[in-house]
Amino acid sequence: KKLIVYEEDRHIRRKLSSENNDVWQSRTRPPSDWNAPLPDWARRRAESIGKQKQNDTA
Repeated sequence: KKLIVYEEDRHIRRKLSSENNDVWQSRTRPPSDWNAPLPDWARRRAESIGKQKQNDTA
């Protein structure tokens, strides 16, 4: 019972803190370079992760 009450309270506090967070500003439109190609390091990382997932499912 104590655990359930604690988790419910934690959930409420977390939700309120995210709703009251004024650090981030909502965008009205995406940034101009949102669809730019990935940097080389990010492209290589994405490729290696994709290969790992293919090997895991094979």
